[in-house]
Amino acid sequence: MKANLKFRSQFLAFFMAVLIFSIPFITLAQQNSVEAQAKMAAERDAETDLNRWAWYIYGFACCLGVGLTTVAGAAIGSTSDGWLEFDDTIYGGCFGFIVGSAVSAGTIVSYKIVVPPERFLGKSPEYVDFYTAAYERKIRLRRVGEAAAGGITFCGLTLLISRIIEAAGE
Repeated sequence: MKANLKFRSQFLAFFMAVLIFSIPFITLAQQNSVEAQAKMAAERDAETDLNRWAWYIYGFACCLGVGLTTVAGAAIGSTSDGWLEFDDTIYGGCFGFIVGSAVSAGTIVSYKIVVPPERFLGKSPEYVDFYTAAYERKIRLRRVGEAAAGGITFCGLTLLISRIIEAAGE
């Protein structure tokens, strides 16, 4: 009987130690589950909420505005016979791409992202924090990607137009 009581007390002590040390892991697993759910929902919502064409056109327009200004300045200062030189258009386009990309990236990073508050009804504060961080990260990344694609398109068109101008000048 005494051995059985000793075994029970050892088993009970071991069982309590397991419970005490496993509770933080259970809590951490639950938190990771909330984090994973919030991240998946935020990334899904960010993909559907993003207006890709608007940011693509924005990146193209930033590069276009700077590029046209540079080419116009080069044309005014040019001593050629009225035609733009190949170097004028190619350098203007490259300058436009570089400066326009910097302008669009700076604007995108500083542009405030507003998460629709109705998505947080009945959610825990941890879920809201995880969701907001993942949503902002995904939206910012997609905006920069779309604006960069618009800028690269502008750069390609600049190269094409400069080749046409070069061929017309010959």
